[in-house]
Amino acid sequence: MSESPLHKRSLKTSNDFENTISSVFRNIRESNGNTSKMRSVKQIHLEIIKIVKVVNDTFGVQVLLLMTISVIFTTIFLYILYRIVSLDLSTNELMRELISIICWLLIYIPCVLYVNHVCAKTITEATNMGDLVCKLYESSTDKEFRAEIRNFTLQLIQNPVIFTAYGFFNLDHAFIQGVRILK
Repeated sequence: MSESPLHKRSLKTSNDFENTISSVFRNIRESNGNTSKMRSVKQIHLEIIKIVKVVNDTFGVQVLLLMTISVIFTTIFLYILYRIVSLDLSTNELMRELISIICWLLIYIPCVLYVNHVCAKTITEATNMGDLVCKLYESSTDKEFRAEIRNFTLQLIQNPVIFTAYGFFNLDHAFIQGVRILK
């Protein structure tokens, strides 16, 4: 499998995920017990973790380069913008210079914001799923079901959903705040 091209491995992973998810949902429909439903939720979460790992492995270098270049160019263009504004230029010259710099900023800033927002939103949804499952713990009296919830909570702690740029930094709202603090 390691010798096959990346797109074929991605398709195989996608098909495996679809088969696993469909079998998990089939088990949920067929089962009556909450314990088996909880096991199915744990299986879905493990599949999400696998997908996140594939995404991190596949696109880690590209995302690292994108974030690095976007932050560097944004900083450079903001400095140029500052220098242009501080010069004593006529209105026409000022507008001509400002338009090109602002256009470049409108290219690089949304790249950083969008990638980090999508990653943060996915992480938040995974965390919310864990919170909802933990609420079921309080209302349940079945010991086996409570044990499955504890196991799932442990799984959430040990395998969090984290997107990274080739392991150098996490992609979420903290990245945007960290870049803002560095300026």
